[in-house]
Amino acid sequence: MTAAEWVSDVFDEGERSAISLLLADGIAWSTRSQREQFLTSVGEAIGNYRRLTLPMVERRAFAINRLDLLAKTGRAFRKAVEKLTAEADELLEENFFTVGRRYGTDVDHAASEATAMLKRIRTASETAFFAATIAVRSTKSARLSERQGGDSLITDLAHSYLSAFGERPGFSRNSCFAKVLPSLLQVAGYRTSVGEDRCKRLIARIGNETHAKRGRRPNQN
Repeated sequence: MTAAEWVSDVFDEGERSAISLLLADGIAWSTRSQREQFLTSVGEAIGNYRRLTLPMVERRAFAINRLDLLAKTGRAFRKAVEKLTAEADELLEENFFTVGRRYGTDVDHAASEATAMLKRIRTASETAFFAATIAVRSTKSARLSERQGGDSLITDLAHSYLSAFGERPGFSRNSCFAKVLPSLLQVAGYRTSVGEDRCKRLIARIGNETHAKRGRRPNQN
């Protein structure tokens, strides 16, 4: 795919124009060539994220929802069983016995089965709690994986900025990169908000080197 195709495949004309204007306003010394380079580079990064990472995130979103439900109900079931009183146990046992007799079970077998059912309930509550614990662990793992995918995307976008404009992007909310980032993430389909601290941490990962570019603001040091 050519550079132009990358950009047109990712951005519609309105998105491309809006981002280009933000760049021109935020980096007044930048050239059109630098801005086009940036758009092409981030187009590749966003395209890769949408093709490779976003489908997995969307598939897992439903799974995470179901696991959250399992965690909630599993813990609630165990808590309910733990709070059963002796009278509640007696009522359950009486009704297990009644149901057994209704289905033709003899008295002794119905009585033993009713007692066994109480034990099974307690065993099931422990199993449910264990399942809830594993569900919580699974959702944490899935959400961490999703966050790591977002981290990689943001780092790639920061690298694109460095490569195009010859300086590391700023991380404060008033920086040009911070103003452009929400639009880029929206195009990518990444819906989680990115705070200043997270942005600072990710930008700190990229190199301090700069690249000589036509129109780049002169180094003040």
